Amino acid sequence: MKARLFVSDSKFLERVRTALTNAQNHAEIKALMADFGMDENKLAEGQKLYEYARSIKELFDREVIESKLSSNVYQQEFEDFQAVFKKHRDFVRIYFKEDPQIWLNLGIKGRHPRKYNEVFDRAKAFYTAAQQDPSLQQQLDQVKITSEVVTDSLAKLDYLMSVRSHFDRETGESQAVI
Repeated sequence: MKARLFVSDSKFLERVRTALTNAQNHAEIKALMADFGMDENKLAEGQKLYEYARSIKELFDREVIESKLSSNVYQQEFEDFQAVFKKHRDFVRIYFKEDPQIWLNLGIKGRHPRKYNEVFDRAKAFYTAAQQDPSLQQQLDQVKITSEVVTDSLAKLDYLMSVRSHFDRETGESQAVI
């Protein structure tokens, strides 16, 4: 049988647990181990190391799950927000295609951003400009982007950024365990 040096963490830990249990519970194995200087103290030390390694593995597994869950929440929230922002942006681009000043005021000239930080920045600029300029807000009312919609979108953006922060924190925690 070919020995595999690299196995999964859980398989390795199971092999260690089996070896320690056998060495502690079987007199024949215990006697053979004693010949190599592996007395009760060394086996107890090995058991402590095994327990520590297993606890680290369990912590890592928990952190990975938490990271994946926060990633899923973030991805869904980001997709929902991006869809709304893109719809608002497209409405303005189509309805006010003859008025490039509105495009400039809202920062929608050019392509729709692809990176999350660019989406955050442009959405913040878009909704903040609408919120701070009453005449611009009045024009946006024509395409059903009311002041309530703007306020709600800014609140959703703040929430999305907090979800992103939580996702980043969970990712960092799962990497820190390693």
